[in-house]
Amino acid sequence: MTPGPVLGDAATVGGLLLQSARRWPDADALVEGQTVLTHGQAWARAQTVAARLAARGVRPGDRIGLFMPNGWRYAVAYYGVQLAGAVAVLVNTRFTAPEIDYVLTDSGADFVVVDAGLERPWSVGRPVPRIEVAVAIDEQVVDPDPDAVGELWVRGPAVTAGYWGRPEATAQTFGAAGWLRTGDIGRADAEGYVQVLDRVKDMIIRGGENIYSLEVESVIARHPAVGEVAVVGVPDTVFGERVRAVAVLREGASLSLGTLREWAGTQLADYKLPAELVTVSELPRNASGKVIKKQLAGLVSEIPPERASR
Repeated sequence: MTPGPVLGDAATVGGLLLQSARRWPDADALVEGQTVLTHGQAWARAQTVAARLAARGVRPGDRIGLFMPNGWRYAVAYYGVQLAGAVAVLVNTRFTAPEIDYVLTDSGADFVVVDAGLERPWSVGRPVPRIEVAVAIDEQVVDPDPDAVGELWVRGPAVTAGYWGRPEATAQTFGAAGWLRTGDIGRADAEGYVQVLDRVKDMIIRGGENIYSLEVESVIARHPAVGEVAVVGVPDTVFGERVRAVAVLREGASLSLGTLREWAGTQLADYKLPAELVTVSELPRNASGKVIKKQLAGLVSEIPPERASR
């Protein structure tokens, strides 16, 4: 994903931060107790937040809920949303669950930031108050353990009670004790910080190894030639599945599979590297803007896919 036009526009909050970072990089910008961030440091951290949002699929114009206490982390997260080209939806941390639900529903928020992840860059943050998140393995909730990977389940007063008029779909979505199956794979630590690894249906299994498409996409998205990317598994007669990367390249850019594998090889294990590269002018999306991954495995590419040797 390409960040919005805020970087070069001095009339935006992101543009003003960039100007300040250039003019007064060492001057104090954010002060909270003993923590002091200069304009340059605030800019760098806001860029980190923007990159993390982009890696999770945030696009220009998306609405991002900010549910965080006032402080330097809140300011950095707000700047990061602006740099990503998104719209910040401010949620008062003193709101009750119904109030939070109303604000997020009324605004059409696509994502919610509850922690900027500056100390835990691997995490999407902690749940909002009165919402529980658990890891379930074999339909059983397990104790918080950063090494335990399973499906993320949630429950709480702001979680839907089910599908209207569709009892079978409700039964498939909800587990025991009111837990909602999110369809996300992840883990959580003892302090409640959650990491989302992938969607259950998007996980790729190659030769018995689990490959999380979100992890591979996050790496490839940082390549300077890549504007957007989606990763899927396609059938492989030897290993069961292989990794296909479908990319939209930036204007005037070119990229070969070999170059991409060499670049990504410093950040990913060899079995996670794309075995195919397909370049297209745009990714197929549904009405809400989400990539339709089902179409990518059988996509007729504009340029035939490059394949790596086994």
